[in-house]
Amino acid sequence: MAGKRAYDLVRQGETVELKAREVLIATFEVLGAVRGEDEAGHPFIDLDVRVECSSGTYIRALARDLGFKLGVGGHLTALRRTRIGAFHVVDASELEKLEGAPDLLAPAEVARAIFPVVNLAEGQAVDLGHGKKIELAGHPDHAGPVAAIDTEDRLIGLISIKKHLSRVLVNFPQENS
Repeated sequence: MAGKRAYDLVRQGETVELKAREVLIATFEVLGAVRGEDEAGHPFIDLDVRVECSSGTYIRALARDLGFKLGVGGHLTALRRTRIGAFHVVDASELEKLEGAPDLLAPAEVARAIFPVVNLAEGQAVDLGHGKKIELAGHPDHAGPVAAIDTEDRLIGLISIKKHLSRVLVNFPQENS
């Protein structure tokens, strides 16, 4: 596929065969069913379902494969993502209500929802911000990313920890006080 997304290739009229991959379906809940007939009089059943799955799961492929296994065919008529990781759609801003800059979550708050956290003392935050390795006694090895947050609740960077020493994966510029 030469680095192109499968859905882009399909939209261009190309046939794409994706390799099978292991995914985790944590929840597959049928919320409702509607029976009907298409224009030619063929019966169909539309199911409303809620799926909780691992990242990278193709829900369209899931519908197709389940329909195939049941011997009835299957496809999506609608798809709505309601959560990704720790972030849920109920916490999102409504586009119609946005004026000017949106009220965004602070980087440290986002990092806490996604990564393990190391709270830094003021001197550690300055050193880490300059790319120095800092000692993190009591913190186990972690390949990262680990969020490094200072005493003013600012995300300084993402680090890994090996033998109680940090290694910067990425640092974030801080606004001048």
